Amino acid sequence: MIFLVEDDADSRVASAEVLRLLGYRVLAAESAEQAWELWVRHGDEIALVLTDLVLPGVGGAHLCSALARQARAPVIVLSGYPIDPEDGRLAGVAHLLQKPLAIERLARVIHDTLAAARH
Repeated sequence: MIFLVEDDADSRVASAEVLRLLGYRVLAAESAEQAWELWVRHGDEIALVLTDLVLPGVGGAHLCSALARQARAPVIVLSGYPIDPEDGRLAGVAHLLQKPLAIERLARVIHDTLAAARH
């Protein structure tokens, strides 16, 4: 299952639909706080986390750091803002991707990340 964390409702619905069309089961959250609650309940089912970097409340960078420390699923970060790969809060993140990106690129990154996690 892919865990999608996106605060923008339209983006979350559209992204979830694309992921389902690509054949993935999707669990979605709209905030870092909700994401953490869902992670606690469903963490063992989650194969990959796909999260926006800018989230209300605790924020995406804090969420990424916490999830990456769990080391149960790779984390892919998406952002419409510039991403500093040297940001220590993003240590352990599998990929940093700039929005917008083509569906084909996202599909390839997800596929490759899941394949690498299985090995």
